[in-house]
Amino acid sequence: MTVKNMIVHLKSLGTGSTFTEISKTIVARVKIFIPEESVVKRFEETLSGSCAKRKMIEKENKELISLRDFLLPLLMNGQVGFKK
Repeated sequence: MTVKNMIVHLKSLGTGSTFTEISKTIVARVKIFIPEESVVKRFEETLSGSCAKRKMIEKENKELISLRDFLLPLLMNGQVGFKK
């Protein structure tokens, strides 16, 4: 989670015009706090339900977007309709 939240900062440290590269030297200088294992376990227990629910919602959202993208052209062309 710490590294994930640092992505913007890490990208700002990168160089390169074709693609951004973060050198090993730069990564070695980045300080990351590593909590005790008991804290990590409590954190995982606290977030595990939320993470699972988020994944389920993201999957459902992708399915709904796919369904919308399939049905909208048909609706606009008059190939399908709906009752009022």
